[in-house]
Amino acid sequence: MVSSDPVPVTQSDINQESVLSIAFAATGMFILVPALRNLAGNILGITMAGNWEYLVPDRWTSSSWQAGFWSSFVGLGLAIWLIFGSRGIARFVLWARRAQ
Repeated sequence: MVSSDPVPVTQSDINQESVLSIAFAATGMFILVPALRNLAGNILGITMAGNWEYLVPDRWTSSSWQAGFWSSFVGLGLAIWLIFGSRGIARFVLWARRAQ
């Protein structure tokens, strides 16, 4: 079906940089959700434990709890970087691909 509009059809503003920016931001959102869930679970696990003098030192000395706690902070930082720095990361990737 042909339109009667005499204005010529132009190309959209979608290019490699905008697609990469959207992809990095979406990846950041996928990383953000489990990182926040794990961080909230770790913090609530301590605050809802009840007897602070007994449970907090045991939690802080547990290597598995510490690994989960600090990895959730790293995931949170990575997610924020991907969400808010996605345009800069996309520019760097495109620059690296063009460099020879």
